[in-house]
Amino acid sequence: MKVQDAIDQLTEMYDLDENIIIGWWSYDFVKEDNPELTKEIWEDITDWSEYRMDWSNINEDIGWYIFDKIEEVAKAKENSDG
Repeated sequence: MKVQDAIDQLTEMYDLDENIIIGWWSYDFVKEDNPELTKEIWEDITDWSEYRMDWSNINEDIGWYIFDKIEEVAKAKENSDG
C-alpha cells in the first residue's frame, strides 16, 4: 500500500480525532533484519498484504511471507546462474 492510499483510507474511514491502533512496516525497517530484501520483493509483499492477506495473524504472516519471498528469489537466481 502506498502512504497516500493509507492516508486516504484513514481519512474516509475514521474521524480525524479518533484513537486507533496501527502497525506500520516500512522497507527500511524490514531491510534492517533482512539485508537480502530488494525493492522488487518489497513491492510484491506490499501488494500481497493489501489484497490477499489474512489479517488475523498479521505480524507473523508478514514475517513468514518476507522470508519465503527472499528464499524464492534466491533459489530462482541460483537456478538461472547454475
